[in-house]
Amino acid sequence: MSLAAAQNPINPTEALCFIYNNAKGTSGVTNLAVMRKGLGNRPDPPFRDYNYESTLPLSDPAGLDIAYYAGAPRVFGFVDYQTGDGSSKETDPPERVIYQLSPTVTPIDGLQASGSLVKGFFTGVIAAAYTQDGETAYIFALTGTSNDSPAKLVFYTLSTGDPYASEIEIKADYESQLGAVVMRDTSEPRHFFQLQDDKNVIQWGEVETKKVGTIPKSKVKISENSPIALIHDRTSDSDEELPNLFLYYVDKDSNRIYRAKYTYSSGEEDVSEDDRWETGIERYREPLRAGWRWIRPVVYEPGKATLFYYNEQNEFNPLDDDLNAGSKNPARKVPKDDA
Repeated sequence: MSLAAAQNPINPTEALCFIYNNAKGTSGVTNLAVMRKGLGNRPDPPFRDYNYESTLPLSDPAGLDIAYYAGAPRVFGFVDYQTGDGSSKETDPPERVIYQLSPTVTPIDGLQASGSLVKGFFTGVIAAAYTQDGETAYIFALTGTSNDSPAKLVFYTLSTGDPYASEIEIKADYESQLGAVVMRDTSEPRHFFQLQDDKNVIQWGEVETKKVGTIPKSKVKISENSPIALIHDRTSDSDEELPNLFLYYVDKDSNRIYRAKYTYSSGEEDVSEDDRWETGIERYREPLRAGWRWIRPVVYEPGKATLFYYNEQNEFNPLDDDLNAGSKNPARKVPKDDA
């Protein structure tokens, strides 16, 4: 089960939701499919999937994510790469390759390129972030083989030049998911993950500046293997302040979807990173205890977002969330469209 979502650049009234889908009437045939979902209570266009043959050995379950760069929204994920004869998944497990899956299908780096980290034993999570001008994308993934040792971070920079890759020791939990965003005040890509030593804490880091920190546990207490989703609000053309950053996750104690707000410092006052985070608040009462779920928020106008996720019954759930609302005004489930 995998999911990525972004606002449609051609039709901003809808979101493009990319999923791994088994086409009707097939058995074991998994392909990348895209659903168009209306934003702001707009109707959904019909969904059809006519892929009856597998075109790639997609890794499933594994994460998908989207980054805008080089003039297009690009979907990234994993493809299985069998190095041996594949006779035994235990003694000869397939490696994974980080691929761009849409709009064209290609590895993000040459498999034999010097310094290439695109192929390996990835854990199945991937996160993407991109600059506002759409010139550069950043891809993050975790690599590891067991729960006995912390996972490492693989970090790719994609632009008009050759891909740049690095591997970093971050002591992430092997089952951790990933989140990523480009900070608006510094333009630095920042990644978020769960620590091996304390799985209920979110740590963040920046590759180039080498800055690291944690979100205070008193404000955000995350469930193990929880989704980590980050999105900036939108601002009007006349608004000179930086938009707020929002984190969506599953709360440790309630197993419900929570949202925490991060406010940038105005520049006139020195506010610590810890104090920029507000305490997370509940957004939806339905528990989300099952592992390997993804929450994908899409902001479609200032203060308005739609969250896309699969619930424990594997039902596709859109939620409308008012980013200015408190805990007494939770997100609202979008009615199903029978079209």
